[in-house]
Amino acid sequence: MKYKLTALILAAAMLVPTLAACGKNKSGIVIDETSTEENLSAKKTDVTTTAKEESTTAVTTTAATTAPATTAASTTAAPTTAAPTTAAPVTAAPTTAAPVTEPSTEKTRPTASQVASAVAAKSSLFDEALVESTASRGLTLFGIDASEVAEAAYYAASAAVADEILVVQLASGASASSIRSDFEGRQAVQAEDYEDYVPSEVPKINNAVIYQNGDIMVFCVSNDASAVRSTLDSLF
Repeated sequence: MKYKLTALILAAAMLVPTLAACGKNKSGIVIDETSTEENLSAKKTDVTTTAKEESTTAVTTTAATTAPATTAASTTAAPTTAAPTTAAPVTAAPTTAAPVTEPSTEKTRPTASQVASAVAAKSSLFDEALVESTASRGLTLFGIDASEVAEAAYYAASAAVADEILVVQLASGASASSIRSDFEGRQAVQAEDYEDYVPSEVPKINNAVIYQNGDIMVFCVSNDASAVRSTLDSLF
């Protein structure tokens, strides 16, 4: 296109002097040099513009053809981070200990039967094992009025020995001195009887234990009066 434009310009330039040389009257044929130059300039401009447009179109086409394809955005999902599942600490329920109840230090007071049984069970204290008899027999042998006794227990050996034990619990309003007098009366009778029958038993009878703790009174003949007293003390 560029070469065609140049050829046109040269042809037009050569035409003007040729017409002038032919001697044509300017009044017959008037060539407006200014208009010719403007026309040539306009054509030159049109040619230049067309060339630029074609060049631009070519460049645009080339750019569109050679432009690298746009890489599609990655669709890989980001890894999901699991939320921490730390379990809340378990708080143990308070374990309030039950109050400890101190055992009672107060000693239970024994009954007449319990005292008699505990002493009679100490076989080493007697020459023969004592055997439980009826309370009424014991009260009769000692000459004790039953109305003065709330409870009584009697243990005795065979007639060969004088070993025996009587424990009474005084009835309300009963006289302890009266019971003690009855105990002493039994002691005197036994000493006299065994003096003729088995004299060797008399020392034990004379050393008989007469013991009182509150409303409990005890008469006991044994071979160890001291041990009997210690046993009775341990029961109260």
